[in-house]
Amino acid sequence: MRTLLLLFAFLLLPAPAATGATVYNCPREDGTMMLTNLYDGPACTIFTRDDPPPPSVGDGRSRPYEEAIARVAAKYDVETNLLRAVIKCESNFNSMAISRAGAQGLMQLMPETARLRQVNDPFDAAQNMEGGTRHLKYLLEKYEGDKTLALAAYNAGEGAVRRHGGVPPYKETQNYVKVVLDHYDRYCTYGTGDDAITRDDIQSFVRSDGTLQFTNQPWKYSRDSEYRRPEEK
Repeated sequence: MRTLLLLFAFLLLPAPAATGATVYNCPREDGTMMLTNLYDGPACTIFTRDDPPPPSVGDGRSRPYEEAIARVAAKYDVETNLLRAVIKCESNFNSMAISRAGAQGLMQLMPETARLRQVNDPFDAAQNMEGGTRHLKYLLEKYEGDKTLALAAYNAGEGAVRRHGGVPPYKETQNYVKVVLDHYDRYCTYGTGDDAITRDDIQSFVRSDGTLQFTNQPWKYSRDSEYRRPEEK
């Protein structure tokens, strides 16, 4: 299976157009795909919102980091596929990623976690992976190898796991754990050559302005009051 170059596709349709209005599939210069109701040149082809999300296309996002991932995973005795899955879910291998909450870099380290793990530059891929892997190893040891609890703590914090006696009842955290473990299972089964986002990975959310957003990281949006599922309209 080929890897995926498409991370996010935005379908710029107002809410009243939910009946399957025709939109255009417009490839962009960087190889990503944008779905829009605005015709943007001869490269655009007709696409309707009732159609399934577009199929996967090739992506080499993880390749520049594979050697470093293997090295740091071996250094801290963390499964390579688990580390890869965390990075995939956290930043999709974007070393400059910044979340709305302020998490930074490949493994989306919060500033306090970066300081705790002695990461001076969270946008330096090597430093970020070093600190993030050290933190993940600490959590795996704390929870005696339980990946579910370690991932929940990585996302929501150890305090939240302690207060709730397990995975916190936060939709974001529950989705996060599921997505990381799904990627982990896929890497274990197919290896890095199958670094693809399938149609089943993509979900859609309606924003407050009525536009519809497709994303392969629903856990980042499902908790936001600005977003709701299309069927909840």
